[in-house]
Amino acid sequence: MIRGAAEEDAPAVADLLTQLGYPTSAEQARLRLATILPDPTWATLVFEDLGRMLAFGGIQVSASYEHDTPVARIVAMVVDETARRRGVGGELVAALERRAASMGARKIVVTSASRRADAHAFYEKLGYARTGMRFGKELR
Repeated sequence: MIRGAAEEDAPAVADLLTQLGYPTSAEQARLRLATILPDPTWATLVFEDLGRMLAFGGIQVSASYEHDTPVARIVAMVVDETARRRGVGGELVAALERRAASMGARKIVVTSASRRADAHAFYEKLGYARTGMRFGKELR
């Protein structure tokens, strides 16, 4: 089942973010969700099976300098390591795409770390094309 996320999902979200390589406590996840969930430019969905969260993903939809219509960005997307390669991720991405379209987006983008070759293949299989390179810098 795919549903909207709630603050009560924080422990499972923290676990999934940690699996993705972003160590996160349940309290950190709760505080982040408390900020994100009420914001109408964001949507956070979870994939549950028998009461266990197997994946979560989030998008943000915003105006763009490059396009006339809003653009959605997949900000987070992670499937539990025990549930990968079973279609969970594809279903969740499709739900995020539908939500993005319902929020007015006509384009969706995702960034993925260079080291995540499996994620790159996953997105390409879903019809996403490599269109650039991401750069990052920590600010003080």
